[in-house]
Amino acid sequence: MVRWSRFVRIKRSQDISRDVTCGGKMGIRNDDLRSKVPATLKELQDGKVAGFVPTVVYFLELEHGLMGTFPALFKGTRNVVLTPDLELITDVWKLMTLRKARVSSMHFFLNHELSIAYPAVNELERSESIPNQILTREEFNAVLAADPKPFEWAPGLVGDDMSREEFQRTVEAAKAQCGDAA
Repeated sequence: MVRWSRFVRIKRSQDISRDVTCGGKMGIRNDDLRSKVPATLKELQDGKVAGFVPTVVYFLELEHGLMGTFPALFKGTRNVVLTPDLELITDVWKLMTLRKARVSSMHFFLNHELSIAYPAVNELERSESIPNQILTREEFNAVLAADPKPFEWAPGLVGDDMSREEFQRTVEAAKAQCGDAA
């Protein structure tokens, strides 16, 4: 299970506190970008850095009815797959091992030029809100060219719990539901 210790408060039907360690390197996969952005949302907002806009960002997580979150990750890392592109997150989902899952969303402050986003949190949690690199279509195509299965579920839950037809129906239903909310 990925520990969600530095992620955010997620608002869905209720306020659920979750924390994620996004790879230990501020959730940024590109070493060059790490030195160009503030370390926390507090530093970003206090420094009045321009170019960050409030945006809904999507991610995948296993449905299981237990405490904890098991999101889609970049294979071999603890970096959660995050994107503001609903179509892209469904493309990621189609490459994943078939499991009961859902598309979830959160509010982030996103810089489209840098593909960096900070989870939007309350005043007290701003110093814990770290930047995350956002998956773009270009990066998706690049990682897919290098590896036909570049994503995996966070470890912790096991099971082969759905047919291909049920999986396709679940993807389409989640896409329609998220499309209506956006």
